[in-house]
Amino acid sequence: MIKLVPNAFKEMLKEDNTVKFVGDFTDSVKDGDTFIVERTVQVNYEISIILPPADTTTIDLTEVGLYPESSKTLYEVLVGLKGGKDILIYPQIPAGKYLWRLEKSFMTPNPSRENLRYLGEISVDDSPYNDPKLRIHTIKDLEPLLFVLYNDGSDYEKLVMKFFVNKCKIEKIEGIAEVTRKILHFDLLRW
Repeated sequence: MIKLVPNAFKEMLKEDNTVKFVGDFTDSVKDGDTFIVERTVQVNYEISIILPPADTTTIDLTEVGLYPESSKTLYEVLVGLKGGKDILIYPQIPAGKYLWRLEKSFMTPNPSRENLRYLGEISVDDSPYNDPKLRIHTIKDLEPLLFVLYNDGSDYEKLVMKFFVNKCKIEKIEGIAEVTRKILHFDLLRW
């Protein structure tokens, strides 16, 4: 569902690839459902954010159009970042639940606490603009994925987020198929 991948561009889904969903995603996509990619088209999209020092903002990926409207579409989104060297990004899904945390109850990302500010965050260096490594899969009716942005610097910072959207037309298949990619439900990523 969301992952840092070293060779994300090379591993993008192509026609005739298969994807298997692990976990119950929505009413129409259940654990073990397998789909074949019938067609793909790539669309680039870019947004920029300016943040004052020690300030936060939240980007809801559903509100910026990065969730499909059709149940026969899968978006594979690569996120490239530039500028904003002091901006930290914390993924949440659903709202209020940080994706990357440690097992102790107090080991949850918290931008307002210096000792937890660098826990489970993504920066420009983790997923560069021209070599994105952050990969996200979205489907219709999936819980909204949020990016909480925090400016850790002492001055205003501008962050440019480039979304490379691989729009995949998918069709459900039955029976056993060789799986190109498993897509894990966000709860399974948070164990």
